[in-house]
Amino acid sequence: MSLLSDKKNDQEEEGSRNGYQQLRPPEQNFSQILNKGTDDQLVCYGYKKTVWRSLLYYVLCVVTLGGFWLVLYWRPDWKIKLTKTPCLLAYADEVLLKDHFNQQLTAEVQILLLEEGLGDFRDRSISLVKSENLSDEDTKILTPKQRPHTRFFVHQYLRYFWSHEERAFKLLV
Repeated sequence: MSLLSDKKNDQEEEGSRNGYQQLRPPEQNFSQILNKGTDDQLVCYGYKKTVWRSLLYYVLCVVTLGGFWLVLYWRPDWKIKLTKTPCLLAYADEVLLKDHFNQQLTAEVQILLLEEGLGDFRDRSISLVKSENLSDEDTKILTPKQRPHTRFFVHQYLRYFWSHEERAFKLLV
């Protein structure tokens, strides 16, 4: 039994030396299961825009006189994998959703500033985002990325908001 445990320890040390364990720590979310245990169960993957991949996409669309665009119009999962790179869900610009029929759909992640439409949530003491103690004058000076905001996407008329506390998308009921 000691030979098996020594072999296992050697493999763990080799994996940590190669940096494999450092690339994807378990506490970070690269994917998430939405509506778990229901008929509408989805697996959600995050993707972030990459300039050089998007440039390659546009060049291929022009060279093929729109044929490449037409193919990727019918296969949005191919388009997202070609133009974007996988990332943490917290930083995703777009999400790839797989349903239980293995159908793949995409949805754009949108940013909503809290003072533009979620002010009524503050009154009900629902904290979607930890907001800082900022005055109205301070929030006018801040850029949109610095202002208190929340991220969400819409799929089949349902909104999924990003919860900073749980580090996951949650269905807005």
